[in-house]
Amino acid sequence: MTEIYDSGTKLTEQSIAEFEERQGVKIPADYRLFLLQNNGGRPRQTDFILSKNSKADQVEWGSITRFLGIDVQPTNSLDYVLRIFQNRLPHDLFPIARDPGGNLICMSNSKSKGRKIYFWDHEYEANEGEIPDFKNISLLANNLDEFLNNLAD
Repeated sequence: MTEIYDSGTKLTEQSIAEFEERQGVKIPADYRLFLLQNNGGRPRQTDFILSKNSKADQVEWGSITRFLGIDVQPTNSLDYVLRIFQNRLPHDLFPIARDPGGNLICMSNSKSKGRKIYFWDHEYEANEGEIPDFKNISLLANNLDEFLNNLAD
């Protein structure tokens, strides 16, 4: 698993519960554990496979700038991202990280979808007034551990 550095201050179960109550959200269990261990931060390995075309032998790469945290620098805080993107993401996705281009890495917050990790591309998001859907979303991993283990330099 990749090393995380430059994390925010240590969180407790109580501080996370207070955040959830204040925001009116439930943080997925896997990310809750990540926050208790790291509270956001930068991964040493930042690159992930965004898409593969095995016929053309091509790979498109994405990159993480930071995982989101609580009470961290504003644009990397869950408070900020939840407020800015609340009506732009499908309701069952929870943002967990940012990329350099303004896109998000999200975790499913739905029991039916499991805790899969997705890439949300802001270039193709639903128009204002439309209900966000999965047209601009790509599956990255089946869970957070798999995603972290697949990060590369």
